Amino acid sequence: MKTQIIIRALGALVLCTAAQLRAQEVAPLDRAAALAEARSGKWERAEPALEALAATVPADPEVCAQLVLRRLEQKRNKEAVALAERAAEAAPNSAGLQSLYGRALGARIGELAFIQQGFVAPKMLRAFKRSVELDPHHVPGLIGLANYYLYSPAIAGGSYEKAEEHALQVEKLDAYKGSLIRAQIRERQDQWSEAAVCYRSALAVQPRNAWAHAQLGNALAKAGDKSAAKAAFEAALQLEPDLAQAKEGLSTLEAKTEN
Repeated sequence: MKTQIIIRALGALVLCTAAQLRAQEVAPLDRAAALAEARSGKWERAEPALEALAATVPADPEVCAQLVLRRLEQKRNKEAVALAERAAEAAPNSAGLQSLYGRALGARIGELAFIQQGFVAPKMLRAFKRSVELDPHHVPGLIGLANYYLYSPAIAGGSYEKAEEHALQVEKLDAYKGSLIRAQIRERQDQWSEAAVCYRSALAVQPRNAWAHAQLGNALAKAGDKSAAKAAFEAALQLEPDLAQAKEGLSTLEAKTEN
């Protein structure tokens, strides 16, 4: 009898301990902890916690914003748009949330049919414009406007001049990003020598950026300066030996030289 009592007691203790461990494993995160883990990229527990918080009414803008970034990372762009719209409506005077909404719409628009794109594009433009109205120095909003005007067709308001105008504004606030946008504008116009000048400006700010060296190499190759292009690709590979873009660029350049 005594032995049975001891066995039962031990069994109860084991069950209790197991239950406590399970409770610790699935213990819900509070808002602050969930946001902190999301910002650190620890999504295993943060994601379900933030999803539960985002379901509340009214929506929590900061929670929705973190989930938007997660959905964009996951390529779940339709969900990202819905969350971003809720966040922007809940905090209409936040430049960051307005530009995030524009960014989500930009990610989504490429998945839509042409007719649907015509309805989404004005919303995207309004979101970026609103972010800059709220904060004239809001770099993500200015970048969004520059990219909108750069990549949109003329019928939707696309304009190299307007793209350049906003790229220059970005450059005053963030020389690296502004130079990259200006380089992309030159590329769209097939002005490869000018694009190379812009990439050199970006590299003056971030000289150890392998991707930018590879972009410079590509621009120089298309401009016909093969020796300078080779040097740019080699510089990229010194910084990042496995950078596919630089390896492919150098290989293509060498093949053309041999021919």
